[in-house]
This record gives sequence, structure tokens and C-alpha cells, in this order.
Amino acid sequence: MIDRSHNLFLDILIWSGVLGLIPFSIWLFGNLINLYQEKSYKKLTAIIGILFFGILQPLWLVHWIMLFLILNW
Repeated sequence: MIDRSHNLFLDILIWSGVLGLIPFSIWLFGNLINLYQEKSYKKLTAIIGILFFGILQPLWLVHWIMLFLILNW
């Protein structure tokens, strides 16, 4: 039985539906906008990289850990 998706956004959509995906997307893109406005390009690049990795790889737990570590960096 496959219980996870290959994509971070699809995984959130599967487990929490549209009602979970919308707040997650707002939170994530809000953080990206704040990092861009603060000119914290190192964090911004790291988050974009982990999101790109999260779209292509089925390692869902690694995505979450890396995302929160980068945001609290």
C-alpha cells in the first residue's frame, strides 16, 4: 500500500484536502515574500531548493524537517 505522494503539495492535498493546502500555501508563500523583502536571499534560495526537491522526491519527512529548519535558521 502506498501511503504518501511523490510531491509535497500533493501529499498535503491528499492528507488534509483543499482546506489544508490553502493555509499551507498562504503560510509558505507569505514566508517567501517576507524573506524576499528582508533581502535574506540565502534562506530564500534554500527554501526554493527544498521545495523543488520536495516536488520531485518521495521523502516527505525530510521535506518537513528541512523546511522548518531553514525557516528557523
